[in-house]
Amino acid sequence: LETRPLGFHTDGILVATIQADLVPPEGRQALLADVLDRVRHEPSIAHAALSSVPPVMNGPKLGQPIQAISGEAPLPPRGANAALNLISEGWFDTLGIGVVEGRDARADDRVGTPPVVVVNQTFVRTFVHGGSPIGRTVTLFLPGSPPPPVTIVGVVADTVYGSLRDRI
Repeated sequence: LETRPLGFHTDGILVATIQADLVPPEGRQALLADVLDRVRHEPSIAHAALSSVPPVMNGPKLGQPIQAISGEAPLPPRGANAALNLISEGWFDTLGIGVVEGRDARADDRVGTPPVVVVNQTFVRTFVHGGSPIGRTVTLFLPGSPPPPVTIVGVVADTVYGSLRDRI
């Protein structure tokens, strides 16, 4: 397991946890932006990014129920699940995960702007049956009023996500 390819860089990577839930919700985005900015300005740091789930995290993942994908046949009544990781710009570049179609997340992809998503190749193989996924929308199941659909803006290479024993 120590030598198997993971689909991302492991050399020179430091993963740290920020207990942002200790900060009131209205201050979390500013806190995380400040921490990211400070880390990026350290001379010895080449890349830095934020995510809600670190790479190869054993344990619970954020599974997001999907209601529909534009241009595709309807999903079952209870939808289908896909793993979800909230990321900052630079996440894929920091880990050396290649964008294979479309674009990476950008700094202007944030709360208050039209929601976007970058999916991996497994998502495309599972949910998109022909044609490019770029520009298609994904409708999610969330409690309360229906959320706006999220637009697929990029596709990245597959990586090990949960356990070192997972397939890429």
